[in-house]
Amino acid sequence: EMLDTWSVVDKPVWDTYDPEVDYRPLDTKPHEAHPNHLYFVDDELWVTRCQLQDTVKVQDIHCRTNIAVGRPHDGNPVGDLVWFTTINGNLMGMNVKTGIADRPIDLNTIDTNRGQLGWCRGVRHIDDDTALVAFSQFRPSKHKDFIHWIMGDGKNRLPSRISLFDLKNRRMVEEMPFKGKLEGA
Repeated sequence: EMLDTWSVVDKPVWDTYDPEVDYRPLDTKPHEAHPNHLYFVDDELWVTRCQLQDTVKVQDIHCRTNIAVGRPHDGNPVGDLVWFTTINGNLMGMNVKTGIADRPIDLNTIDTNRGQLGWCRGVRHIDDDTALVAFSQFRPSKHKDFIHWIMGDGKNRLPSRISLFDLKNRRMVEEMPFKGKLEGA
């Protein structure tokens, strides 16, 4: 049972969608905002919006922080910062209250010789200088606007995996790949 809904764009949810339809098995792309991840800052709920390259307060979408380095996937609050992954392989610490970015890290420059990083998804900090980052293997997509930055680069596709990064020394420490029937799903 759906208890409530919140729009992450400037129009009510039910102006676009029929409240009687179960959209979970349906393809509703392209998305206007593509909300990905919910997180809390000071007891206020925020959401990343992949298509709009930002994060907004759910209760006030005009309170927003731009994430200019790429389309955000996850946000992980750590101290005064929220650490965002962008699908193109960036990790960005930001103070969402002030909009000030701190310690942008392009993971593509750390792990350069093995292939395409994949979709950069989840992040969890172990401490200020060490973080786990989840990647899923690139898979074919009919939505070329999302993946133009990887098309035709000739690199190998790395498997879905979780990588441990030393952010201070800008190096990958170790990783755990996932293989099998669901790889890249």
